[in-house]
Amino acid sequence: MRHVAPLGRSMAPMHRRALSLSVQASEAPALHQLQGEAAAFAAVEPPSVKAYCKIWRDADAVASAEIARLFRAQRYEDVILAYVEMHPRKLCLDNAGLSALLGALNRLGRYEEAALYFRALKREYKTELWCEDRRDIVLEGLYAYTMLKRGHKALNVLQHCVGRVHLDAHHYRNALACNATPPQGKHPWFLAPTIEAAIASAKLMTDHGYLVPPALWSQLIESCLIHNRLDDASDLLMTYANASLILPPSTLLPTLLLPLRFHAPSIAAKAALAYIAHPSLATALPSLFESVLAPLLQKPETSFVDVEPLVRAMQAHDIRMRPALLQPLYVPFLVRSLPADALLAHVASVPNVLRVSDLVFGAAFHLYARQRDAASCARLIEFAIEHDMELTWKAVETMLKLHLDARSLDAAYELAQLAFAGKSATDVADAPRSVFRMVVETAISLGHYEDAVVFCDKYVPATGDEFSATMRLVRDVAMRLVESEGKKTN
Repeated sequence: MRHVAPLGRSMAPMHRRALSLSVQASEAPALHQLQGEAAAFAAVEPPSVKAYCKIWRDADAVASAEIARLFRAQRYEDVILAYVEMHPRKLCLDNAGLSALLGALNRLGRYEEAALYFRALKREYKTELWCEDRRDIVLEGLYAYTMLKRGHKALNVLQHCVGRVHLDAHHYRNALACNATPPQGKHPWFLAPTIEAAIASAKLMTDHGYLVPPALWSQLIESCLIHNRLDDASDLLMTYANASLILPPSTLLPTLLLPLRFHAPSIAAKAALAYIAHPSLATALPSLFESVLAPLLQKPETSFVDVEPLVRAMQAHDIRMRPALLQPLYVPFLVRSLPADALLAHVASVPNVLRVSDLVFGAAFHLYARQRDAASCARLIEFAIEHDMELTWKAVETMLKLHLDARSLDAAYELAQLAFAGKSATDVADAPRSVFRMVVETAISLGHYEDAVVFCDKYVPATGDEFSATMRLVRDVAMRLVESEGKKTN
């Protein structure tokens, strides 16, 4: 039975006058006579049916047919009057009459009475109520509950209908939506007393092959997150993952990323991974990956375990990570999450997504240095040398400082030898002056005085400035130490 918006008062008074005239003109059956007599109440609201909820099993076929006819004619007040007038005869209405009575109450906005009468029917008929023959009765009862925002009662109807009464998508939608309350301030759409029924209604809806409307879907997921019902939020996020038609990314993404606002990045990552496999999103995958990864990488709660499956999916789809995401977000995330060995292994496993370019190397090295992670910096330099990458003087300077701060003199000296090996004074002209100073100091500290002298003679130009003069003094000191050691040997 199709529901329409309540009409308030119908054209019942005009119909009652017509009935009254017809009764005066000729003899009529008892039912019509009773309806004719009801014309005196034309301007009066029909009485409540609360006092007439006693259900008998013997149906009055004539009265039922007349009440159904009045309902089809939209004479809703007359439907109620006719029922009230027949009730003392201890007869009941048949299925069509009962659905017409409930429908009339609903159209007049008398939902409380409709719900009360439906409850009486449930008590009387028990399991017999839930069948296709009484579907219209059930739908009117469900409609009354949804209009009264009695979500638990509406859910109970849905549950009783499973396998017995066919329901359409809008029946489930209305049962779900009646649990919602427009939010005020920070309150969610679905409050604690109603969210359980809302989740159960949504599950029944999806179990029967219907999709929760996007707005309700998003509101329910957000409410689950607010109430810390993370498992429910995760399950609901998968609603459209296997649907034949999927929401456009502009609608889908804001909902997929909702868990990030509630410190649950793993839920967002898991959901995004499920949707990436949907055929409808194939052409939008590059932007989809970026739209998901960008906010994920900025959340301190996000772990490498959350992100790695998404990057591996990019590898499988041959999607390269754009520099706008790689350098400012992904490399810092990797450095935050992994030591250099693990970082290099990860990068090697996804060559379609990224590689250790000079930019990536420089960014990673700088970040490890800021963390004072000497071991990771050393591993990156080792990697750069192994792969003939350009080792910048800035990297050498940073690494020397880390080694010296840790008093790792041998490591510092070995790095200096690697950095200056095979280079002329012209090749090292752009090196920071602090590099020359640290190399000479390290050599002297280790007792390599002759190496310090040779280094100064080869690489420190006699420009006459303060730095050059200072280094020449250090060189002279180293030379005297060499000579002193020579005398001791002799």
